[in-house]
Order: sequence, then structure tokens, then C-alpha cells
Amino acid sequence: MAHFTRTLPDATWINGYTPTGANLDSLDGKTVKAINGDGGGSWSPATAITIGGAGIRMVGATLGMNAGNVLPAAGKKIRFGNSDYFKKAYAVSHMVALSDAIHQQDYRGQWRISTLLTDSGVQSMRAGVKLRQQIRVHDGAALYLARFYYRIYATHVSIPSQLPQFRVFRVGMTGVEEPMASGVGIGPAGWVTLTTPANVAAYNAGSGGGGSAVQSFDYTINANNVVDISKYRYYVEIIEEAGSGAWTTIGGGAQGNDYSHVLLGSTSITDMRFQ
Repeated sequence: MAHFTRTLPDATWINGYTPTGANLDSLDGKTVKAINGDGGGSWSPATAITIGGAGIRMVGATLGMNAGNVLPAAGKKIRFGNSDYFKKAYAVSHMVALSDAIHQQDYRGQWRISTLLTDSGVQSMRAGVKLRQQIRVHDGAALYLARFYYRIYATHVSIPSQLPQFRVFRVGMTGVEEPMASGVGIGPAGWVTLTTPANVAAYNAGSGGGGSAVQSFDYTINANNVVDISKYRYYVEIIEEAGSGAWTTIGGGAQGNDYSHVLLGSTSITDMRFQ
């Protein structure tokens, strides 16, 4: 809806003009619909209000938004001043690229940067090798999920006797490792083995020649999960498949599995300033 139209043109509002009842009714109707900039209140516009021109400037202590989304136009930004930050973003997720692990530690002969052109992950060079990656997490947040993404590169003949394993853990300043998951099917150090697939075809999931489908494994974080970066460092770790049926037993130039990234989920974030 457009702005209010004039009740009468300027030329009519002259000394000696007597407003009619219709004039007064028109003015009264517009007044009751106007926003009270001093007194405040609540309004429910029938259509969205668009503010153009020089825009709008908010200088109050708080700007509350209860809408589902704040959507800047394409190519536009929300700009903060110095030392400004989002106060609360209750639940967020972010990605950790596993290729960073190779730059942080010496994995020569064990892992290499993936040969899959579509991934930025790592590929195992031996069965049963471990890969440890430190993760950046938000202080005070509660971690609840680590979703590991991987590809089975070689076409397996049988399901490996030792399937890939995953864990998330923290290390205290004294070097003690503490698991971040507990319960049925979880080892004492927090290791969880990939769920045994229904058959080898499901495990392969289109493997071979770099064309394997991306698969994922959800690791539930339910212990020691409130982040405290003043006392702990946080890590994800993977153990590659091994044993009978592993890719190293296939022959014919078979290559190891590819692990691209981990998606971390966290809640209870109340302060989004940089850390």
C-alpha cells in the first residue's frame, strides 16, 4: 500500500475554508493509522513497509527483531563497527576441512591430499592409519554433532572386517584426552565404528575411478560437550578401514578412502564475538 493521499490539495487549505465532515473524517482515519514515533506501540501492516531514499538510522540501545529471517538484498552486507558482534546465534554449524591435518602434522606415507578433483580432503595410503585434526569451536557452545563426510574410493569385494572409526575428543592442558561421547556402541576413548552396511554394494556406494558417492556418518556428542577453550583443545580423529576385505587387499592399484570434511553442530551460543 502506498503512503496516505492528501485529503485536499494545498490550494484548498486557505484562510476562510471550512473543512467538511468528510474532510475531518479523512484526517481522523489517517491519524489513527499513523505510527506513534514518541509513544511507541504495535502495528500489523497489511503489506511490507519499504523505506528508500536516505534509509533509516537506529540509535537506540536495542534493536529487536522477532522475524524468522533478516535478508539483505543480493550483494548487500550487514556492516558492523569496531568491536561490534552478533550477541546471540543459538545454534550454528560449520565445516572443518580435513586437508588441514596434513599441514599441521607429518603424515608422510600415511595420508595424502585427495586425488578426487571434487574434494579438498585427504586419502589414506595405508590401512588402519589414524588422522587427527584440531577443530576450532566457539567458547561456551554446546557441541552435539560431528558429521563425517567420506567416499569409498576402491570397489570392495567384501565388507572390511575393520570398518572406519571416528571420534571427537578434547585434550586438557596436562595432555589428558577426554572422550566427548558415551553410551552403547561407544568405546572407552570415544571411538565409534561405522555402522555395518547391509551389503558390500551399499558400502561401495558407486565407488571406483573417483566417482564414488559422498557418504556421511553422524557422531553424536553427548559428553564433555560444553566448550571451554581456556582449559581444552578439541579434535576429531579417524581410523581408516583395515583387516580382511580392506582396500589394501583388493590389488589392481586400488586406492584408499577419501575423507573430505566434518560438519560440526553446536547450540547455546550466546556471544558471537571473534575469539
